[in-house]
Amino acid sequence: MVKNMDIFTTLYFVALVIKMVIRAPINKKRRQEKMSKRIVSTQEVTLLILLLSGTVIIPIIYVATNWLDFANYTLPLWAGWLGVVIGVAGLFVFGRAHVDLGFNWSPTLEIREKHELITRGIYGVIRHPMYA
Repeated sequence: MVKNMDIFTTLYFVALVIKMVIRAPINKKRRQEKMSKRIVSTQEVTLLILLLSGTVIIPIIYVATNWLDFANYTLPLWAGWLGVVIGVAGLFVFGRAHVDLGFNWSPTLEIREKHELITRGIYGVIRHPMYA
């Protein structure tokens, strides 16, 4: 049973797809580069799994089942549209950060042979734009 999604739920999933599209080409080329060092701790893997759960798995469960209906609540319409504006701004910053980082981006701690510190573009304005 898939619920009839409202516009904001639909836009949330559209934003997730846009994030994947932004990362896909960089991720593909990143894997082909030679790495000097890669460090992945158990804590980091655990946090990445929790992130995946909260941003992808739980929203899919919400849409596909009625298990989370007890948590439904209604926000004023302006709050939903404010969220859309903030989300679009966030996608812009996310995309800009990936463009400026290029192949220096990685989901875990990885050091490449041609690794460099990026201080130009959005990184010259915001210290950690992907976290913003």
